[in-house]
Amino acid sequence: MSLGTRAASFGTAVLLALAVDAVVAQSASAVPSDCTISRDNVTHEYSSLCTAGTGEHQVVVQWKFVNPWLPPDVYTSRGPWAGVGSVSTTSGIPGSAVIISAAVQLR
Repeated sequence: MSLGTRAASFGTAVLLALAVDAVVAQSASAVPSDCTISRDNVTHEYSSLCTAGTGEHQVVVQWKFVNPWLPPDVYTSRGPWAGVGSVSTTSGIPGSAVIISAAVQLR
């Protein structure tokens, strides 16, 4: 086998190895999709639900107190990590809070 043929064979092997790595990386990094956030007006809890994909999701809510006599800090409430088809729900958000953001975190 000539040097040029060996180099071409080696180059093809490297490209195939990179292609396999790319496919494995894509499947390993799949995340939930079709996610929604809802709020319970009675309990003041936020929930997330993802209905497609793989992996886990978590609802994350940032809030602060409305009362000027209370600390002006921004607080974060997180639900537990939940699989696709399961609900992640926060707790501990007071009814008098101002919601700054509500989002679904994916992994």
